Amino acid sequence: MMIGVASLLYVYEFFLRVTPGVIIHELYRDFNIQAGTFGIISAFFYFGYTPMQIVAGILTDHYGPKKLLILASICCSVAIASFSMTTSIVVAAISRLAIGIASSFGYICPLVITRFWLKPAYFSMAAGMIQMLGCLGAILGGAPVRYLTDQIGWRSMSLYSAYIGLLLAIIFWLVIQENPDHQPKKRRSRFIVHDEYLKLATVFNHPQTRWIALIGFCFWAPMAVFAENLGPSYLMAVTGDTSHHVNRLLINTWIGVAIGGPIMGGLSARYNDRKRPIMIAFFLCFIASIGLIVHGGNLADNAIAVLLFLFGFGASAQCIAFGLISDHQPPKLTGTAVGLVNLSVIMGGSTLLPLCSWIIEKLGNAYWQVDVLVYPIINYQLSLALMPIVSLLGMTVCYLKVTETNCQSQYNETN
Repeated sequence: MMIGVASLLYVYEFFLRVTPGVIIHELYRDFNIQAGTFGIISAFFYFGYTPMQIVAGILTDHYGPKKLLILASICCSVAIASFSMTTSIVVAAISRLAIGIASSFGYICPLVITRFWLKPAYFSMAAGMIQMLGCLGAILGGAPVRYLTDQIGWRSMSLYSAYIGLLLAIIFWLVIQENPDHQPKKRRSRFIVHDEYLKLATVFNHPQTRWIALIGFCFWAPMAVFAENLGPSYLMAVTGDTSHHVNRLLINTWIGVAIGGPIMGGLSARYNDRKRPIMIAFFLCFIASIGLIVHGGNLADNAIAVLLFLFGFGASAQCIAFGLISDHQPPKLTGTAVGLVNLSVIMGGSTLLPLCSWIIEKLGNAYWQVDVLVYPIINYQLSLALMPIVSLLGMTVCYLKVTETNCQSQYNETN
């Protein structure tokens, strides 16, 4: 229960993360922008989220998750309220930046709590369960947001969502307990920057850290580009369907992540194997992304739904990367280690998303159809071709560079 409650911020931040992709055409119209500028505004979430991962991990290790969950919820609430009321591109971008900074605690805090409540072998499975809860936020940020936007407008919808953050802050204050009763609470010593730097250096200098971080990037970069942002407009272009319909289709991606996270994490724990589930997952991502990009316009809705499900199911195995990094680090550095890997996981949004959006816009030939800005299908296909390339890179790195831990801690006091 405690881990589930702590995961509610992750649900909320996922809701806020995917919303711009659902209201993309309203943002085009109201801010008078095109794909390139939209990509930059959306990427400001990742500009805040990505570098904060290490900082969030260090702060969580030092101050504990409870206070940070409360503060982050309030910050998200204020930022989305600001986004809902502005007519300025600059203020919109800053609001997304603030949401990204606050959201950086959403995944790390429940994982730190997990390390103290569960045995190490169950860390990947718990990470998968937290990931599953996050998908609930992505699902709520899809078709339901589209419906509410059509009924009351995107600004009112965004403003109402700000109240959720305030409610979460109250829940965290009342419910969260960082450690089981039989464990003593961690003592918080004075925060010394040099000491925290040494902890970060300890994590980063481990020979496996960089390869595990790269695997995390390769898992989630395609998701950040497609499922969180460009997927709705691409599917509208290739299928000719309405925004309502394609957002319902995209829910299959998040269902795949939600189902796949616990399954992949559970299989890893059950068979004491980290690498093989990762390899299988990358293969699924590769095949699904090729199918969506090359054949998306020629497939029936059911076939597209299956490919989206497989795409999400494969990406869900990124939770095993957190199990891998946890295997190599002492419990007191869990937050720092998880933050470093999560930085890489989310970096796809701050690197690949602006690049793909820029390619779509620069290839040109866009036109307005009523109040919807439409780009040729070939623009999307050439841009999104980066997705299977990234999956292939992840598969190669896992096979050649990652050391199997058999779900056992590789750390001992003499390290």
